Amino acid sequence: MPFPSCSDLSRQQEIHLIGTAPQTQYFVMIECPPPWGHSIQQAKFLPPSLRKMIGDSAYKKLGIRFFLISNDETMVKHRSVKDLACDSDGDPNSGSGQEDLQWRILIFRRPDGFAATYQSHELWVSSLAEATVAIRGYFAGNRPAYPSQDIPARDIFVCTHGQRDRCCGCYGYPFYREAKQLSQRWNMPNLRLWQISHIGGHRFAPTLIDLPQGRYYGRMDMERFKLLALQQGDWRLLLDAYRGWSLLPKPLQCLERLLWRNQGWQWLAHAISYELLHADEQQQRWQAQFVHRDAYGSMQEWWADILEDNASRAEVMGSCGDEKTEAVKIYQVATLQAIGDMEKRVA
Repeated sequence: MPFPSCSDLSRQQEIHLIGTAPQTQYFVMIECPPPWGHSIQQAKFLPPSLRKMIGDSAYKKLGIRFFLISNDETMVKHRSVKDLACDSDGDPNSGSGQEDLQWRILIFRRPDGFAATYQSHELWVSSLAEATVAIRGYFAGNRPAYPSQDIPARDIFVCTHGQRDRCCGCYGYPFYREAKQLSQRWNMPNLRLWQISHIGGHRFAPTLIDLPQGRYYGRMDMERFKLLALQQGDWRLLLDAYRGWSLLPKPLQCLERLLWRNQGWQWLAHAISYELLHADEQQQRWQAQFVHRDAYGSMQEWWADILEDNASRAEVMGSCGDEKTEAVKIYQVATLQAIGDMEKRVA
């Protein structure tokens, strides 16, 4: 791999990760064998109907983000299709006589009100050509039309989309293989590992999403993966790789990281609600009320003043091969006040 890569330069510049998780209302993960092309709409085995849906602005307005996913089971199913035959719709399963094969659609929805995780649901279709109808039905409320279940598992999605950016292939894929071996050794049947298409932030490769929590991580290694998977040990080491929580807008993600740092692993059981009281992109200032509720129902409310940290602002290579750099926004909690308590300054 020619160097320097965007991931290597990011490490050398010690670019902060927090505040880089895209806020997301819905994740829609479609099981589809690679190759996925530079854009998932160019994926080899994606039917035209799904290509059209992924590019439909109406779904984007609803806050829906589409991804393609794959694991070892996906490839076994793909190989079992006779001669890897595709029908005219480009679907590797349709018309193959393999009706017992089930392709998964994982949907994660941000709940209304207080939220600690996304609500998760899983649909099964016998062909990718059926996925478009199933997804439309889900968002229209017609959920019983396809075999489905609420997801009891925890899913970790590692970006290995090397056709989008080579760092995710060179760093993401080896990380995925090693993490999968370790998770099998630890005998964690409710933890599923997936390869996923572009999730953003390939300059932080290896990068991943932990769902249904919705937390993003980057610059991962096996020590941090063990902390993440088992949720035991020194959580502060994991915070060095923490990109943020997709339940929150980017400026508030630094606040949530601060609260996690102070409270430890128990923080992951807290549900949160927030209100942006003031948001001024030009003045680079955000003020918010932030409430969190623990597993026992006890609540704490905070008022926070958040600024963009221009002193830490950096110009980075967004992707490998880019000739132009882009500015990275770094946020900091300037003032944090517990409602009813005296002010605590943290900057």
